[in-house]
Amino acid sequence: MTWKTATSALFMTASLAGAEPALPLWPGVAPGSENAPETELVTTDADGNRIVSQIANPTLTPFYAKHSSGTAIIVSPGSGFRAEVFDAEGVAVARWLNTLGVDAYVLKYRLPSEGHAHGEDVIVQDIQRAVRVVRGQTVHKPRRVGALGFSAGGNLTAISAVYYDRKVYAPVDANDALSARPDFFAVVYGYVPRKEDLGLVHMPPDSPTVRYLAKYPFEPAVTADTPPCFVIHGDSDRHVSAEHGIRIATAVTKAGGRCEFHLIKGADHGFGMRAIGEDRIWPALFANWLAKQD
Repeated sequence: MTWKTATSALFMTASLAGAEPALPLWPGVAPGSENAPETELVTTDADGNRIVSQIANPTLTPFYAKHSSGTAIIVSPGSGFRAEVFDAEGVAVARWLNTLGVDAYVLKYRLPSEGHAHGEDVIVQDIQRAVRVVRGQTVHKPRRVGALGFSAGGNLTAISAVYYDRKVYAPVDANDALSARPDFFAVVYGYVPRKEDLGLVHMPPDSPTVRYLAKYPFEPAVTADTPPCFVIHGDSDRHVSAEHGIRIATAVTKAGGRCEFHLIKGADHGFGMRAIGEDRIWPALFANWLAKQD
C-alpha cells in the first residue's frame, strides 16, 4: 500500500459530508494520556482513505440514519494497532449502516504504544466509555447499542463484549453510571490471540500493545452472559488466520451464548465494504442477522 502524508486539517473535510461534529469521548484529558503527544498524524493511502495515528484525544463521529430504527452501532476501524483506517473501515461502514436505519458512531480510539501512562488499558477504557456515551445520548437515544469492528478494531469489539464490567477508569460523569455491555457485537476478520501467537503484531514483547493483548484475552473471559455475536472471516486470510474467527464463535457457543459465523471462501484480509469476490456477500449476511436481533 502506498501512503502519502496529509495534514490533520484534512480530517474534517468533504469525505465526512453528512456526518455530525465529532463527540469527544472524554470531558477532559483521557485517563493516562496527560503526557501523551497531542499532534495527530493523518496520512492517506493511494485511494485517498485517511489513516490516523498518534491519538491522544479519542472521539466518536456520529452518522445518523434518516429514519432510525433505534439501533446504534459503534464502528471500530483496524490497522494492526499502529493506526486506524478511518474511512475504509469506519466512515464507509457507517454510511452503509445508515441505509439499514442504524445510527453509527465511528470510534477513533487510542493505540496502546503511543505514550499513554497505562497503554495496556487505553483500548478497554475507550470502548467501555464509547458504549456508555452512545447509550447516554438524549436527542438520538438508542433502544440498543451494538459494536462492529474490523481486524484490530474487531479485537477491541470482541473485548467490549467480555470486559464490559472490568473497572479500568474512575467515573467522570453521569454516562459512567450506564452499562458498558454492548447488546450485540460483530467482528469482521478480527484478531483474538492466544499467548502463543502474540508475535503476529510484530512488536517487542514488552510493548504496551503486547501487554494489552496478554492482559485481555478473549476466550477465557467468555461467559453465558456474553452478548450475541456475528463473525465473518475469510478462509484465505494471510494476515489474521481464520482460526481467530473460529475461536470467537466457538467460545461464545460453548459458553451457552449465540453466535452466527461465516467463513468466506477465497476471501483475504481487509476487504471492508469494497469486497469484489465471495466476500461481497457479508453486508447482506450481517443485515439479515441484525434484523433478527429485534
